[in-house]
Amino acid sequence: MVTFREMLSAWQLGDVLKADSLVSPDYIGHVSSGDRNVDGLKERIGEFKSMYRDAVFQIEDQFAVGEKVVTRMTAHASDAAGKPIRMMGINISRFSNARMCEEWATWEVVRA
Repeated sequence: MVTFREMLSAWQLGDVLKADSLVSPDYIGHVSSGDRNVDGLKERIGEFKSMYRDAVFQIEDQFAVGEKVVTRMTAHASDAAGKPIRMMGINISRFSNARMCEEWATWEVVRA
């Protein structure tokens, strides 16, 4: 079964192709900018990596109930000017057939 930790690895590495093996073809991601499909997820992973090349993720808390996994996480990176930033996020992922099929995510950028 795919884990949310593997998904964070794809984000950290900017590995857009890894998304194909981690999420179901009918994946839907619910984010503040609107819902996205697998292609939208891949696009966002690529954008994130180009903006935050040195991002490192840390899982702070995680628990599972049934098909859903809730993760509170922190990412540390540098902005375009090289200044350190910290991002705090909460993600709820739903898994089915050993892949992530739906998620709800929110992030907040905080200056380090």
